[in-house]
Amino acid sequence: MKYFDLLNLKSKYTQVLQQIVTMEEQDTKNIYLSECAQNVSKLFASYYFDKKATTIIYITSSIYEASRAYEILLDMLGTDKVSFFPVEEFISSELVATSEAFRLARMLTIYHIVNEIPQVIVTNTEGLTRQLMPKSKLKEAILRYRTNDSVKRENLIENLIIRGYKKVSITSTSGTFSVRGSLIDVFPINENQPIRINFFDDEIETIKKIDVETQMSTEKIHEIEIFPLYEIYYEKSQIEDIKKRILKENQLSDRIHIALENIENYQNLEQLYMYMPYITNCYQPLIRLIEKPICFYEDYQSCIEHEKVMMMEISEYLIQTKAKVEQHFFVELKEVLYDSKLNIFTSLFRNALHDVKLDYHYPLETLNCFEYNNNIKSMLEDLKANANKCYLVTHTDEKKLMFLQETFKANNINYHLIDTVEQMHQSGIFLAVIENAYGFEDLNGQFEIITPNEFAPGKIIKSSKYQKFLKESVKIYNKEELNPGDYVVHQDYGIGKYLGIRTRELRNTLNDYLCVEYADASTLYIPVENIYVLEKYIGSKDKLPKLNSLNSKEWQKKKERIKEKTKDIAKKLIKVQAERESRVGFVYKSDSLEQIEFENDFMYKETPDQKKAIEEVKKDMESSHPLDRLICGDVGFGKTEVAMRAAFKAVDNGKQVAYLAPTTVLTRQHYLTFKERFEKYGVRVELLNRFVPVSLQKNIIEGLKKGYVDIVIGTHRILSNDIVFKDLGLLIIDEEQRFGVEHKEKIKSIKSMVDVLTLTATPIPRTLQMALSGLRDLSLIETAPNNRLPIQTYVLESNDSVIREAIHREMGRCGQVFYLLNRISELDHIRSKVHKLVPKAKIGLIHGRMDKDEIEDELVHFLDKEYDVLICTTIIETGIDIPNANTLIIERADTLGLSQLYQIRGRVGRSDRISYAYLMYDKSKVITQNATKRLEAIKEFTELGSGYKIAMRDLAIRGSGDILGSEQSGYIDAIGMDLYMKLLNEAIHEEKGLLKEEPHIRKYQVSISRHVEENYVGDDAIRIDIHQSISKIKSRDQINALIKEYTDRYGKLSEDILLYMEEKYLEYLLKSSGVENFKETDEEVMFWFDETASSHINAQKIFELSVKLHLKYKFDYRSRKIIVKLNPKDSSKSYIYGLTKFLENLKDISVYKD
Repeated sequence: MKYFDLLNLKSKYTQVLQQIVTMEEQDTKNIYLSECAQNVSKLFASYYFDKKATTIIYITSSIYEASRAYEILLDMLGTDKVSFFPVEEFISSELVATSEAFRLARMLTIYHIVNEIPQVIVTNTEGLTRQLMPKSKLKEAILRYRTNDSVKRENLIENLIIRGYKKVSITSTSGTFSVRGSLIDVFPINENQPIRINFFDDEIETIKKIDVETQMSTEKIHEIEIFPLYEIYYEKSQIEDIKKRILKENQLSDRIHIALENIENYQNLEQLYMYMPYITNCYQPLIRLIEKPICFYEDYQSCIEHEKVMMMEISEYLIQTKAKVEQHFFVELKEVLYDSKLNIFTSLFRNALHDVKLDYHYPLETLNCFEYNNNIKSMLEDLKANANKCYLVTHTDEKKLMFLQETFKANNINYHLIDTVEQMHQSGIFLAVIENAYGFEDLNGQFEIITPNEFAPGKIIKSSKYQKFLKESVKIYNKEELNPGDYVVHQDYGIGKYLGIRTRELRNTLNDYLCVEYADASTLYIPVENIYVLEKYIGSKDKLPKLNSLNSKEWQKKKERIKEKTKDIAKKLIKVQAERESRVGFVYKSDSLEQIEFENDFMYKETPDQKKAIEEVKKDMESSHPLDRLICGDVGFGKTEVAMRAAFKAVDNGKQVAYLAPTTVLTRQHYLTFKERFEKYGVRVELLNRFVPVSLQKNIIEGLKKGYVDIVIGTHRILSNDIVFKDLGLLIIDEEQRFGVEHKEKIKSIKSMVDVLTLTATPIPRTLQMALSGLRDLSLIETAPNNRLPIQTYVLESNDSVIREAIHREMGRCGQVFYLLNRISELDHIRSKVHKLVPKAKIGLIHGRMDKDEIEDELVHFLDKEYDVLICTTIIETGIDIPNANTLIIERADTLGLSQLYQIRGRVGRSDRISYAYLMYDKSKVITQNATKRLEAIKEFTELGSGYKIAMRDLAIRGSGDILGSEQSGYIDAIGMDLYMKLLNEAIHEEKGLLKEEPHIRKYQVSISRHVEENYVGDDAIRIDIHQSISKIKSRDQINALIKEYTDRYGKLSEDILLYMEEKYLEYLLKSSGVENFKETDEEVMFWFDETASSHINAQKIFELSVKLHLKYKFDYRSRKIIVKLNPKDSSKSYIYGLTKFLENLKDISVYKD
């Protein structure tokens, strides 16, 4: 069944639509659809577009409403027919670095408008009247290139900068470009992947698409369009005139000075909106870019109210800043009403539409459907209570519809399965599959449509065009790049500071070195291919480490001391492992039908990591060894589902389950989640914490003893001595490190007798995972759920208007706000400030000096939505999951560390809503360079899972401390995380008797240039990568693959780099052929095979091989070793090519004795 079929439920809908669609296109018509549910409004707009294929603008009052409308219309019409034009409130866009995702969405919409592609454009009040450059100028801003076009490379680069593109080392994100030799890679915002433009002199030779992951080119294309990144566009030749016009009208102030700098350097173009009249006098609002569109206004009255508030704020701001603005720059809705062909006003109730002369009014008699928010029980009660009503309950596919059928059967609710609307009667419950339905209700009570969007919101995974401009989540763990200024650890020389790559000339050859500074300004040069001897220094504190001296033995002594300490830890860890392996656990049966059914109830799609973790846990439970697994993953990445499936398996096998969490807030959240999922299977889930009345606690304790309570979820209360289980099978521990010493001891004693599953959100560093392999089973969940949207992060000076606006916006969508300042003494002042700014807001307050119970009480009130704003310190950094809080305001964000900022920002963005983080700094205070870097970094890392890159520093330390004991962090600080873990690994292997003696590595000194020119690749990180890849060459195929990759990615390779590759291959061949020594002078190259290799070589055949390859080699035999001599000047190219060919053939043909 199609969603449009629902219009046939009532003849009135089809009649009204028919009249609207066939209206004569004369003067503007104003039509009012009153008593129109919001979903019906979108359904009508979709139907109109489907029939007429003409551009429709769908207007809502706020960005939040627009975001929701966009998602729904996407679902109804498909991703290629709907565009999004979200415009932030004026104050935000003026003061704040605005949301990149929203800007990209707007630019894609403009792209469709300029190319005259019919779309449904969803926007908010500010969007409809937003001023834009004229269509001709926007068209001119689109770059078009074809193969064989004559274009100067520097002109193309300048054109990209003018259009807002940012130069980077590797082009992997929208709106960036990189330059390497004859190649320019660019990721146009109107394309799904980057493009590689290859030049031959001043002519475009080829244009190819690039695979983002491999950075290799894929298919050839003949032309490319590159759309600008910003709505503002001007040529370099216009800059001086623009500046003159600004200065003529405005006095030079700090604000004007910054604007002029931005104009000069094409920076922060999004903050130049107010200066558009100085750039062009032909600007016009969005609606006038489209010739006579159809406009749908969802709740026009709210749009007008919103506009009033916005206009007041703008005038206040203009007075405050003494900014001058063109008189007609800010346009009101009533001024653009007659720029459309047809205005359709929809509202849920009958409103008087002031300033609008209506031509037609149709009451549709519909209501918004009640939102059950995952409370299926409440929906079932409603269905039973209204037996005379007609209900259509839908799901997205047959499998999910079966779940509804089973639920209805279990609750004795009769239903009919139908394929068409015509099969519905006056009353009864009807079930159908409709992929993209949204609910609404008939006002006269004739029928109601309930869809998963009402009874299970957030559990339906939608393909969102958002993903086009809100980058998809990435894996968390990233090897951190080495940047000049970073502290590094050399295993032999200690802690130094990396200064970058330096090229030095030795005996007529150029070589690239990593330059590291040590104490007393002494430096160490390390060949780039040996980068493995360095590790990036990671310590637990923000303070900088002390540089070691190259002339002192202090480093070696310190390393030896810590090596001894790691031996003690290794012994402890191995003892624990031995105890684990000797224990025999309960063997669980493989999955029953009920288990499979329970897992099918999960309405999200499991992420690959989640699936893997679930399989690993089950495999452990079905084996004879006890389960002892650590599940590590960011909050909200799906650890609880893994725990629930393990709990169901335990209960299904007749065992009891205890779930231990550190706070009452968390226990309550888990209890509600478990109860909802387990209830229909007759599993009894109970909660034990201080909020549970004593009388009820007694019943629960009795139930645990007698076995009729299956799962208990609680705080340390369940560790009390009065708690006795009949048959406890599984203990689930959430964030074990947050329990006190006494509780940890109790947990240890329970652990030894049952299966244990531990959950943590603290990242476990890679190196520690290696050390733990075999000592503790570890599952990592690194992928974010599909429907998560990145957090829109803004960095700005503290500003009351923005604070008021942010809180208003969040309250407007029934959400909540965290307001953080890490100064307890000033929190009361913040409370009164927020009260003054938003008098309607209900405000809570928590900080670390409050009693633990008091903090938890406040959090419970916040969770129960009794507060709109929670004023707090960094106490909210961990373990708080409040999906309804989606705005975070941090005052003096510059005083917080990077990982702290990342962790705190993770408190929002826990649902499928757009979330906002405002990082504010004090305007009167000069912020340090480091603080600026931190704030910039957090702003850049809006992708999900990017946290590891920036938060690794102390989170990794914390993760290690939690597992190895906190006293270890002192040792980690002394020698750095990676070296510490390496020593620990060695100690574990030594203790197990697995430590192998390091074989003697033969080294051959071949004199060639090991240098990657800067004009070939300018970025140090990529140059290091090239050196590392070349150093790993072990075959001719590898050389050919690298030549292909580098030619594709960076352009034609120089003879020096080709020889460098050949030399690395030669080193491998010398080693694998048994060459024990190699000497090179200007006149002679001599090498000899070791005794073993020599004894196997047939002297006659080796001579024949050299003749066959036209090589003038001389052979000798001394001390049972074959010696080969050659003159390096005998060949026109380097002798290395001939020698590799000789050694390759040595392996391939039978030169060895039989």
